[in-house]
Amino acid sequence: MSSISIFNQTCISLKYYLDNKPNSYPLLIFFVGLGIKLIIDNYKEVVEDTKTKEINDYREKYYTKLETIENKDFNQEELAKFKDCILEEKTSYGNVYMFYNNDNETFNFYCNDKNIPYTILDAIARNYAITYDCKSICINYKEEWEKAKKIAYENYEKKKKKELEEEEKEKEKTIFVKYKYKKKYTRRGRRIIIRRR
Repeated sequence: MSSISIFNQTCISLKYYLDNKPNSYPLLIFFVGLGIKLIIDNYKEVVEDTKTKEINDYREKYYTKLETIENKDFNQEELAKFKDCILEEKTSYGNVYMFYNNDNETFNFYCNDKNIPYTILDAIARNYAITYDCKSICINYKEEWEKAKKIAYENYEKKKKKELEEEEKEKEKTIFVKYKYKKKYTRRGRRIIIRRR
């Protein structure tokens, strides 16, 4: 049940109660406080949902535009010029200023909010590559993630296949029972010590 419907039901029951018992102001104050609390809680949920939706929408931004641009190779002098090209992007976290630093081959950014998610910064870097026509300096993490996932899955399949083949070879080699533990007896004076391997 949503907090709005609870609030509506509370208002209806409050009106009925006040009509029947006119001197119940403490109850009125309680119900008003409860209503305000429900509205504030609902407002927080709406704001959080809006912010998460905005982050998810922003995360997918600029992928299609970036794919349409062709890759160009840049020499060191051309890459050094990108340091002077600054992109300003307005986000829900404030204004973000970004430029490409050729010295350490990274995007540098400045923002008022230090808790800006990496996915937002990745989208701004894609916008930088689109704006200044430099696709080669921007890594498409969506493609890289898919490639890495495919390679990891192939390695996992190879490892499982190799383990199954080794188990089958072991089964074929021996027809006798293999004991897990061999007991070794040692004597020290009157004592007998049993060791397992």
